[in-house]
Amino acid sequence: MYQSKKAMIRFLAAKSFVCFMLAGCGPSSQADNQASTEREQPRTNQPSATSLPSALTQRVATAKQWMQTVERVFDKVNVNRLRDRKSPAYIEDPGKSDENGVTKFFACFDKAPPKCELPSSVTRDGFRKVQFFADPGMDLSDSEAKYASKTGKPSVRGYVSLRDCHPPIIVLHPTFRAAHWMFVEQFSIMLNGAIVIDRKFDSSQVDRNNSHNEVSESIHIVLNEQEVNALRKIVPAQQVLIRLTGQKGYVGVDQDGIREFVQGVPRLLRMQDALEHAIKELGPVKDTACAV
Repeated sequence: MYQSKKAMIRFLAAKSFVCFMLAGCGPSSQADNQASTEREQPRTNQPSATSLPSALTQRVATAKQWMQTVERVFDKVNVNRLRDRKSPAYIEDPGKSDENGVTKFFACFDKAPPKCELPSSVTRDGFRKVQFFADPGMDLSDSEAKYASKTGKPSVRGYVSLRDCHPPIIVLHPTFRAAHWMFVEQFSIMLNGAIVIDRKFDSSQVDRNNSHNEVSESIHIVLNEQEVNALRKIVPAQQVLIRLTGQKGYVGVDQDGIREFVQGVPRLLRMQDALEHAIKELGPVKDTACAV
């Protein structure tokens, strides 16, 4: 009887040893297997790589890509060959740069050789990283106003300002010329009897110059979205009045100047729209080479 008990003890000990070696015969082995399974499988309460916000994987463009996108909007052409009366030609020309890092060229937005229905005189300042797209017709009207009489007359031109990596903006540039100061402090545009743009500014914002018994006062007005939308409503068939007001009175732009302004505004809007559309398709731009 005693020997039988000893034999039984040896049998149970041997069985426990075999179970231990096989690691499959107890609750501790099951817990280890479960922990190992959990380590191999991802936790369901943690986001996977595919569920991360799209903003983290959004492509960001460089300043070089931005510039290439902008330059595809227009062609740089030789304005003298384009306007040659005997043999006009649509020839690409990068323009000329001076020792101050300023480049001037002629841009054609419509790209319709041999003509150019939407031209622009462009100045790029490499130091300031900005380009100015002017309307030639409005510039010519401003030049004619300057030399129209001994003291000139009021005028208003416009241009699109485009800083590197930024959206384009429209700027109006009214100028008062006379034999005496008016101390301009307000610029207004009336459309069919309703004032659609009315800007007041202090003296520090006005550029004043005098030479040869003539004075000039001018200001660069950056238009906001509401004012740009007001310009979109201007058409030749409507009545448009433009006034400059100062401490010593007011003066209106004559009908010749207004006619050129009304014709030039749609061209400025088309330039801005073309540039803005191309830049939006590019997406966000982040680069140390961008303008601040």
